Amino acid sequence: MNNTSASGGEAQTGITTEADCLSQCATNNQCVGVDLDLTSGAATLCWFHLNVNNLRNTNPRQGVHHHVLQERCPQGIGNNECFWNVAVVVLF
Repeated sequence: MNNTSASGGEAQTGITTEADCLSQCATNNQCVGVDLDLTSGAATLCWFHLNVNNLRNTNPRQGVHHHVLQERCPQGIGNNECFWNVAVVVLF
């Protein structure tokens, strides 16, 4: 979701691209989503969400893109191809 962030993200220093953020999350078995802070001058680009309950608490935030993990990819499949979806996901 564009211009949306979720509560409880953990800053991931050293990640400088969207593709790297998604890929790094894909290799972390605890990661359930990411926020990408694309605002000018942001100190941290990539924020991992490690608790699915935090994804229920979204807020409007200009320049932030919120991604939710849909399913884990089988090994050998490109990470960005099979499980990232930026559509609204309702969690119950």
